[in-house]
Amino acid sequence: GLARESLHVVQDLIGKCGIGSAWGPGHASTLAARQLQAEVLSDLGHFSQALVIVEDVITKREAHESLGAAHVSTIEARHLQAHLLHFLDRDADALPIIREVVKQGELTPAWGPSHAQILVGYHSLPNILKGLGRAAEALPIIEATVAKATAHAEWGADHLETLSCRHLQAMVLNELGRAAQALAIIEDVAAKMAAHPARGANHAGTLASRQVTASILVDLGRLDEA
Repeated sequence: GLARESLHVVQDLIGKCGIGSAWGPGHASTLAARQLQAEVLSDLGHFSQALVIVEDVITKREAHESLGAAHVSTIEARHLQAHLLHFLDRDADALPIIREVVKQGELTPAWGPSHAQILVGYHSLPNILKGLGRAAEALPIIEATVAKATAHAEWGADHLETLSCRHLQAMVLNELGRAAQALAIIEDVAAKMAAHPARGANHAGTLASRQVTASILVDLGRLDEA
């Protein structure tokens, strides 16, 4: 698929950026290419391999004289690190990282609390908390994130990131025993995903929302509708 083709292109670029080139392995552009490599590997499900790469990128960026720990590229890489740890079932390791990502991102002049990248971070935080069984702590965070995403000038109620946040909100509500509220949200998310030009009825994201809908209907004892 396209992800595998992208991986070959990025790996070829990294090879040309290595030792002996005008850039070298520690150059900012080489590190950017390696982060892209980790992102593509993540998309392909190679989480462990991607984690090794992005952690090395983070180390090199933190030591880089023009970048450092507070640079947006370093913060983005640490967000990817937390994301990968989550998919590797290492939520306890991911939690302090994603908290620091959100904190640093809010203080970064180029971003701030309402920047899209921070909202993505605020989506990751409650997802990780949920993975740790801390749904009650996750709920106010995801509810605030949904409100900000809905009001965001570039996103709005029907944006895919907003729908993803609402999907998580429904899952958290259901985990807290508030199935009726969860059902109303996830049914609306599934309908909007099915109608979205970039998704549609048979997209994996839409099917995931429909699966959550069926699970909640079962929890409500409405087996004939599930």
